[in-house]
Amino acid sequence: MSDNDQPAAGVTFPDVFADVINVAVNPFGLALTFQLSDPSHQGDPIAARIVTRVRLSPELARALGDALVQAGQPAKVG
Repeated sequence: MSDNDQPAAGVTFPDVFADVINVAVNPFGLALTFQLSDPSHQGDPIAARIVTRVRLSPELARALGDALVQAGQPAKVG
């Protein structure tokens, strides 16, 4: 990680863990809702607690999708 990847002094951001994701898409963008399931209610999506929600513009969502597809491709050698 380079110095450019660090937040500005005094700026903090949450570090979250999720094991459930809900994706909502509409013509104006995309929303990713990350949730943490309750182990005592296995298989019940209603029992999952929302930990964070990320909203993306259509352009950023497309770029994220492209990056995820590219990350899943085998590395080209030579």
